[in-house]
Amino acid sequence: MVRDEGEAPFRQAVEPCRFSELTANRQALLCYDAITAFRRTRHNFLAMWLPRPFYEFLPYLYMAVGLALLAAAWVTEVETLPSVFMVVGALSLMAGLVLWLRRKDYRTRQAQYNSRSLDE
Repeated sequence: MVRDEGEAPFRQAVEPCRFSELTANRQALLCYDAITAFRRTRHNFLAMWLPRPFYEFLPYLYMAVGLALLAAAWVTEVETLPSVFMVVGALSLMAGLVLWLRRKDYRTRQAQYNSRSLDE
């Protein structure tokens, strides 16, 4: 049996949850803090960051691949291959459009948001 390499740090993070003399609320709070801290640190180690130009280009790449596959489905003379191209092309085109529209919506909402601190 292969063990997950993240199992030992997780057990260390959950160790504060085993204190029986604490009240139930305090014990739950300690457990929650330990687990969320572990997940944050593990997420930071496993997060994959893309260069900004590549990240900004992804919706257009998805749409271009989708259009290319749809065009290939139109031109290809084989029986089953055009249907696969058409399905994958349509999904890729929709993914690119959804990603582009969601980013556009997020950026317009952030531009309308007052970024001044509430303390000022």
